[in-house]
Amino acid sequence: MGARGWRGARGSAPLIVALFALGCGADPTRRDLDHVLLITIDSLRADHLGSYGHPAKPTPVMDALAAGGTRFEHALTTCSVTGPAHASIFTGLYPPRHAMLGNAWRLDSAHRTVAERFDHAGYETAAFVSSAVVSSVSGLDRGFTTYDQAFLKDVTFERTLQRRGGATVDAMLAWLAEHAGSKTFVWLHLFDPHAPYDPPKDLWPKRRRRPATDSASLEAIYLKRRSVNAKTHKAIRDLYTGEVRFADRQIGRVIDFLESAGLRKDTLIVLTSDHGEELGEHWDFYEHNRSLFQGVLRVPLIVVDPRVEGGRRVEATVQLVDIAPTLLDLTGQFVDEQVDGRSLAKLVRGEPAPPPRDFAYAQSPDNPDYFHRGNSYAYLRGGSKVLMYGRGDPEVFDVSEDPGEQHNLHRVDDVEQAELLARAVTLREYLVGQSDGAHRHRVPLDGQRQRLQALGYAVPAAVENGTP
Repeated sequence: MGARGWRGARGSAPLIVALFALGCGADPTRRDLDHVLLITIDSLRADHLGSYGHPAKPTPVMDALAAGGTRFEHALTTCSVTGPAHASIFTGLYPPRHAMLGNAWRLDSAHRTVAERFDHAGYETAAFVSSAVVSSVSGLDRGFTTYDQAFLKDVTFERTLQRRGGATVDAMLAWLAEHAGSKTFVWLHLFDPHAPYDPPKDLWPKRRRRPATDSASLEAIYLKRRSVNAKTHKAIRDLYTGEVRFADRQIGRVIDFLESAGLRKDTLIVLTSDHGEELGEHWDFYEHNRSLFQGVLRVPLIVVDPRVEGGRRVEATVQLVDIAPTLLDLTGQFVDEQVDGRSLAKLVRGEPAPPPRDFAYAQSPDNPDYFHRGNSYAYLRGGSKVLMYGRGDPEVFDVSEDPGEQHNLHRVDDVEQAELLARAVTLREYLVGQSDGAHRHRVPLDGQRQRLQALGYAVPAAVENGTP
């Protein structure tokens, strides 16, 4: 064939493909999407979204995303602190396997991240983070060509620890405007609902007092060094809700940009949180690092795929480890079955699919001071939940009947509970056995214990000293 004939054949190919698609009823749910947006909102409880049942409906933007996408009703974290939970999001592995066991640990390069997969697939990759806990020191930057942490003067937490979500969104939107014509994978991380709870003035009544909500002040309530009444407890929770409203406002800015730039119809959006937050329900404890109760474990998970009909609600229990396989599956990439997570793509598309698993697992960070009970983990199966402690007796709850976990049902003579406890121990031993001790790295702290503690994280002395 001559040169002219070859050019003619190539030029007609798109028309032939288009006509073939129209004539044969091509599945619109399989068309490629040019943009993937992963949004994680730190410390966001699922029950503080209107779509998950909050009576004040403080999250109209996220609720609209849920209405137009798939809402997973029972999504659970894998760890009660930021670093390990995000490592599970990006690797599809439970903490014992990815071995990033606290915020003072670094994700080892042996574990391939979903960002690396998208980078290898030809996407422009960028992350915009709002806390030093997920700075590039953590190892979560792997696979991202752009890792925006401009609010940090350096990457050793020396100065600023966090930035407002508005500034983070500003940076992300500027980058998206420049890369709208490319295939992109973007991670947006917002930190606003994390303590201290300090919403902007327009989200808090002028005459209403703001109680102190820094980590030291909240810790003092739990330790009974600070006496607060019911009115103050409510004010603290309302301040948290104000931060959630502010985060929702920032997500609204992102959606408005996607709409105005004509990108919304080509953008896959996944919105979740690394973990939730305790709001005084147990022993007047606030924050999250020492809790494995449902207020901390249950997180929102909303998937908006513009190729499929929205408004779907999924009751199956899913976890953060399922996000990476789902992102890869929905973008037509190979899903590694060696990871712990399972793709939720069929559930997003409304296709028949079995639940990804019949259990859930989560753990505290590598810190012996979990309510003075040692390193701990949670195991859920059906409506039953076990909290296993390094020291002391386990606790057993029926979270279907007692969602607030106020009634410990543990009995040493209960045969069904014994089987449940055995399953929990067996899973924990399996996950720990699958980890490679050589792939565990702590972030060199250089005396930065106080900086991490300023964000509410307890760092064991062994980490500061650099010992295993």
